[in-house]
Amino acid sequence: MKKRKLLRAMSLADDKYVEEAAPRNLTRRPAWHKWTAIAACLCLLVTALNLVLFIPYDTTPPDVSEYADSEYYSVIQSINALTYQKPKYKNNFQALMATLRSIGGIFVGKGDNMAPGASSPDMENGIAGEDINQKYEEVTDNQVAGVIEGDIFKRSDKYIYYMQGKNLYVYSIEKENSKLVFSCSLDSYDRPEYPGVMYYSNQMEMYLSADCTTLTVIMPMAVMNDDGYARVLIDIVSLDVSDPANTHETNRVTVTGGYLSSRVVNGQLMLMTNMSVRNPDFSDESTFLPQIDLGNGFESIAPENIVLPETLSSPRYTTVFMLDEKTLTPLGDAAFLSYSQEVYVSTDSIYATSQYVERTQLNDGYTKSEVMTEIARLSYGDGTLTPMGKTTVKGRVKNQYSLDEYQGILRVVTTTDTSKFKETITGANVSVQMSTDVEFGIGASLYCIDINSWETIAKVENFAPKGETVESVRFDGDKAYVCTAVVVTLTDPVFFFDLSDLSNITVKDTGVIDGYSSSLVNFGNGYLLGIGINDAWELKIEIYEESEDGVVSVTAYEKPFDFSREYKAYFIDRKNQLIGLGVADYSGKYNDRDETLRYIVLHFDGFELREVMNVGIGAVPDHCRGTLIDGYMYILGEGNFEVVRLWDGQQ
Repeated sequence: MKKRKLLRAMSLADDKYVEEAAPRNLTRRPAWHKWTAIAACLCLLVTALNLVLFIPYDTTPPDVSEYADSEYYSVIQSINALTYQKPKYKNNFQALMATLRSIGGIFVGKGDNMAPGASSPDMENGIAGEDINQKYEEVTDNQVAGVIEGDIFKRSDKYIYYMQGKNLYVYSIEKENSKLVFSCSLDSYDRPEYPGVMYYSNQMEMYLSADCTTLTVIMPMAVMNDDGYARVLIDIVSLDVSDPANTHETNRVTVTGGYLSSRVVNGQLMLMTNMSVRNPDFSDESTFLPQIDLGNGFESIAPENIVLPETLSSPRYTTVFMLDEKTLTPLGDAAFLSYSQEVYVSTDSIYATSQYVERTQLNDGYTKSEVMTEIARLSYGDGTLTPMGKTTVKGRVKNQYSLDEYQGILRVVTTTDTSKFKETITGANVSVQMSTDVEFGIGASLYCIDINSWETIAKVENFAPKGETVESVRFDGDKAYVCTAVVVTLTDPVFFFDLSDLSNITVKDTGVIDGYSSSLVNFGNGYLLGIGINDAWELKIEIYEESEDGVVSVTAYEKPFDFSREYKAYFIDRKNQLIGLGVADYSGKYNDRDETLRYIVLHFDGFELREVMNVGIGAVPDHCRGTLIDGYMYILGEGNFEVVRLWDGQQ
């Protein structure tokens, strides 16, 4: 009995021990489990942090497959890729570091925000009259004979038409008895559907038809949309001037885009525009396609008339609208995507340029960067616009005068720009190491290209001293003149090219001289005229001639004047060897502003440039125009009109 009681007591003691011991065992065993759990959590946290900070941002453009059935789908795909803004940083870590550096810059100053070795981030009232038969007289010194360029100044044998901003003036040609016969503000021709329209008056140009009955005015403008953005448009207005005293509007057409240039050839007006695409809505054609309004609403140009370049560089169009000069009836249109630089027009073709940068990885770890220009040709000779292919040259084209078509050969002068650099990325810092390799740098080159095969059949590369850029070019038949300069030091040579034998191009130059010419032109009688600046940033007009050994300066006219760089503002008379232009005389001779603003005429007598006229016109140089008629200079500027006797009859 006692034995059973003892065993039972021992059993109860064991149960109590288990009950008491079990909790003590549970509190000991988590020691290694706890650290395992913490490690797992840390791993998960690090993984999550890596996912948040270092997974690359998605750089894929938005999906536009919903527009696959659109006839403009290839254009939509191109514009979608061009307008998509890639993330500034590769991941959240780079973005965070950039933010911290920015915050730190508040306390340590701007200079500390730049990574070591990084470049600075510096990387737009009439008098009653009667119908009079007039004869057209050309006053614009056009680049190509027969290809008329627009200007603010046109004339017939009886009237001068001058436009300053939105104001149109018509003057009679009657020597001392000349008078204003009509004036108006082109605001009176505004359309009510565009309230608050703003015209770019400094870009307006016009044409006078060959029969002198129609004045075609090009009026760039901006119209505010409901979203607060301005839509850039161009009004082309046709005015009946068969009776100049009763000038009135007859037709109007509106196109999208900003004004680039225009020409008239055989009664065909070719209007070239630039249109940038921003925030496109591919369900709304007006946001990404060039359009034209003939009075019944805007219509997009046809998809087959849009030319896509091989290298897409920007979401911008250069569009050509071809219209009948007098009736403004559409004759054709074509648009070049990514072309937005310069336009040159020959007697039967339009050339548009598109500039981009080509980068090539080299074996030594460096990257070669080279500026390239793609040139596309559009034929208009048969009355229709037809794409005729394209070519690519090294360098950038300065302006329309850097291109010329002659006997089936396109000649192009470019400023070449090639660099070699190595980019190092450390965290969020980027440093750039530039190479000093003499093979790279800035220079000038000439290319001669067959416009049918697009083969480069001749070239003269790097003909200018290293570091000089092309400042002015002029082609004249089988000759070419090029002025290059280091603008900072204001020194330049002028080069003469004999292109009569493309297998043996000869080059002569002036050597280094002071200043540079912003305009070069054949002045007749074997002379070359350069208009530009001297080493004091003052006006310099220089006459050159070719010698046996090079190009030499014959004489120069230098004055402390400001002047227009717009070539159309110059009066060039090769027959009488005259040069006229508006200037601002800062010599201190005049105190009154209107007296300071003057118009001068120079005569070259074969030895010297002599000033033969100097009159106050009260107009800034860009707005001055002048012409010689029967020994009288007719000078216009900002509503001012002067008639001055120069000599007895033209020589």
